[in-house]
Amino acid sequence: MGLKTVKKAPGSINKTEVSKRIIELIMEKGWRGLNELQLDSYEPITRGENVIITAPTGHGKTEAALLPIFDVMLRTRPEPVAVLYITPMRALINDIMKRIKWWSDRLGFNVARKHGDVPQSEKLARLKKKPHILISTPESLKIDLDWSSRFRENYKNIRWIIIDEIHEFVGSKRGAQLALLLERLRKQFSIDPQIIALSATIGSPLKILKYFSGSSKRGLRVVSAGSIKKFKIKIDSISDAGDKEKFWNMLSQKIIREIEPLSIIFVPSRYMAERLLEEIEKQGYNKIAVHHSSISGGLKESIETLMKKGELNAVISTRTLELGIDISNVKKVLIIGSPNSAVSLLQKIGRSGHSENSPSVGTIISLSIMDTLESIAVSVNAIDGVIEEVNPIKCPLDVIAREVLGLILGGHEVDPSFVSKLVMDSNVCEDFDIEKASSLLSYLEEKKLIVKKNGKLSIGPMFFRIWQFDRSNRRWWSRDFAEFFTVISDSDSFQVRYSGKVIGELDSSFVYKYLRIGDTIRLSGQSWKVIEIDDNIGRIEVTQTEASVNEIPIWRGSSSVTSPQVVDTLVQIVNDKGRLVRVTEKLKLAKLVERSLLDAANELELTNFKLSKEKIYIVADEDRDRTMVISPLGQPVNETLSILFLFYNTSRKTLNTSVKISPYGIVIHPSINIGEVLLSFKNKKEFADTIRKAIMRSPYFYSVIREVQHSLGVIGRVDDEDKIVIDEAINQIMQTQLDIDSTWSVIELLKENKITLEKRRKEEVPRFIIEDLERRPHIKAWVKDSSMAIVKTLQGWAFTEEEIAEIIMLPPKTVGAKLKEMRKPESSERVVRFMDVDIGEWRWALLKDVEEISELDEFKESFTPVDENQSFLLQIRPNEKSSYISIITSVKEVLENWEKIEKQIPTEEVYEMKVVPLVQGFMRNFSPRYYFVPRKIVPLLFVNGVSMLQKLEGLE
Repeated sequence: MGLKTVKKAPGSINKTEVSKRIIELIMEKGWRGLNELQLDSYEPITRGENVIITAPTGHGKTEAALLPIFDVMLRTRPEPVAVLYITPMRALINDIMKRIKWWSDRLGFNVARKHGDVPQSEKLARLKKKPHILISTPESLKIDLDWSSRFRENYKNIRWIIIDEIHEFVGSKRGAQLALLLERLRKQFSIDPQIIALSATIGSPLKILKYFSGSSKRGLRVVSAGSIKKFKIKIDSISDAGDKEKFWNMLSQKIIREIEPLSIIFVPSRYMAERLLEEIEKQGYNKIAVHHSSISGGLKESIETLMKKGELNAVISTRTLELGIDISNVKKVLIIGSPNSAVSLLQKIGRSGHSENSPSVGTIISLSIMDTLESIAVSVNAIDGVIEEVNPIKCPLDVIAREVLGLILGGHEVDPSFVSKLVMDSNVCEDFDIEKASSLLSYLEEKKLIVKKNGKLSIGPMFFRIWQFDRSNRRWWSRDFAEFFTVISDSDSFQVRYSGKVIGELDSSFVYKYLRIGDTIRLSGQSWKVIEIDDNIGRIEVTQTEASVNEIPIWRGSSSVTSPQVVDTLVQIVNDKGRLVRVTEKLKLAKLVERSLLDAANELELTNFKLSKEKIYIVADEDRDRTMVISPLGQPVNETLSILFLFYNTSRKTLNTSVKISPYGIVIHPSINIGEVLLSFKNKKEFADTIRKAIMRSPYFYSVIREVQHSLGVIGRVDDEDKIVIDEAINQIMQTQLDIDSTWSVIELLKENKITLEKRRKEEVPRFIIEDLERRPHIKAWVKDSSMAIVKTLQGWAFTEEEIAEIIMLPPKTVGAKLKEMRKPESSERVVRFMDVDIGEWRWALLKDVEEISELDEFKESFTPVDENQSFLLQIRPNEKSSYISIITSVKEVLENWEKIEKQIPTEEVYEMKVVPLVQGFMRNFSPRYYFVPRKIVPLLFVNGVSMLQKLEGLE
């Protein structure tokens, strides 16, 4: 399979290649001919090669794929379903349906669409009259293959598969799901359909085409737009506004001045979209709407209709308008905040100037000086053609498990060899051998997702307990049956409740990263204080509060990750004034931006500061007990370092720890010795093992666990026994969030002094760099209730507080506080402490085990007094407010006449007990105290107290 290119004269049609009927329709359309991209695509498609077509919006990629297919269909008259057209969004289906129907109706081919909102009458029509062309999503394809036995067999006739906006699938679990579904089609029906992928400008298109081609034997071809799309990019900004209301006011006014009907305003989150709409309407500006994933399909469609009719001036959108909905009258695109990558900028700005020869016009409104510099770096990379690559996720076990379950659900015979070949041929996992396939099937069988009977696998009872049809009988851990077919979880959010009423939802990733009990957020126009977070059922309880200075801005953490290429360009620009001048000549800069760049350059010069990957600056902020690290190493490396620092602090110092992360630096609270931490690792394995442990305390871990666990049959809390689920979550985080290899390379270079650590005072660092770090939200460690970890550690044994802390890797103070909670009567798993007379330290044990532990050889001496007849004072305080009840007794009397002594203790639970020597003097200072003691073990702890005091008397 080789890569070929085709060159033809722009606009010409070779009549020997294009059928007469297609030429007639081109003329009916009013086109002068096919453009260069469409001509270049014609030959490889008609020859049967797998093709990826890349070009900015407005180059007619859909027709470039369809017209040669129609040409072949006219000659061969294939059986339906002949063409499967896959899009990443339902919203695109309706739009693309109209475009395809124009051609198909005139050519005598039937076209249908498939998604959840299609009317029942249309679904029935599709079953009665099979379409030649079916427009669908990966999720709808999976429903057909897994569940729709009436329609499934029609896929045996598929000859062409068009994947629209393929860049939307790459790098996500949806991409892995689609690759597996395409391979299932090949294997289930013994076909090799031709793949035609459509994409905006993207890095490594051939690699992407190969990934989705799977086991196809067809040749591979990349066809790209010959002409370069022209861009007019302006960079503006708003001046720094510490006051929130002033910020929104300034931003909305700037946007209103920039709008040219029709404009699309891209924002990083749904919250920001709604908040901006509210503020812009306050200014008296109308004919504006919002378009994002949380509004209904019908409302989105009506907004798109108004856009096409020219009845709106602007639409505020997240990413839902980035894709190829055909809105040809967009004059301008506004992007709020840095677009983060050249691919993202090209995709967004490409929505304007829809025709091939019209320039795309856009304004980036940056929110700080660093944001401005990053926006310049993104724009320069886009203009210079420095396009980021996207790597597919490797071996997502939850996605593979769902396909195995789908095969069985659809009645397909499944065995380890079939599963292994399916997965490896799909390119989703190159080393998924028979042993791994057998292991997965065994695990699914163990979890009762599948059962084996007479050597055949079928769906097990747990499957329909997790994915249920009956909504009324659903448990908190179960899912709607429709969710089985998608790896986009609709339930991956937390419900926010006040006094029993739902007031909104928050994305789970936001909750895990930023939100903790006691924090303040703003939602539905009101400030709320968090009083409870239940991550098992995805619920947050809040109470009303006044606005707080430390209120967490819920829109901040939603933007995409800055690409490493952008970081590299920014570093070059910042350190080279001449380059900064040269690159900004390619862009239009607002006066405010020019002034801020001049200020930044002056600060760099005054502080003699150079942003460099060869130098990491350490800034001690002693007043706030934190360490600032200036490290332009990119987001994945800084994310890796950050979870390491979080783990270090939560293991040795406190759970009240946090980090702020940017591609250019980190802030750690409380402060740590960066060099000591990084240089402590002897080898890469030790470092990688530590990162794996650190991930389990990172905010990403439980978010990914929620995505993974149901696919693998695990419900409720995930504990240490669910090793496969835990390992899978860790592996996915390592692929998508972190960069172990690059981070280890940084550590090695530190050891070799090729990267240096340099201490600087805060005033010796340019203010705009410090301010960028300050603006980042606090990301906090997510540590589950440590009770269960303590219980598991103490099973059948007794440990000191420090030993427990070391085993479960939490600070001793945290463990001590938790042990004191767990000894109280209301604790479900109570603990008790006793004095180890050999080492003179308190040990903790489970209440239910303590009597057996007292008999063990290792601890027997702690419960063996030297003289059982010596009398001591036993002081009992039944509750916190009561006085002591004093009983003079001996070990012998307690053991032989406990029932008599017990009658003097009026309560089942003793708040405090002391064992006190009868003689006045020095020894009374060492009287042991025991708190929250059940009356039934008072004798045992009395014996322990006497043993300790007698041991001390002997030492004296």
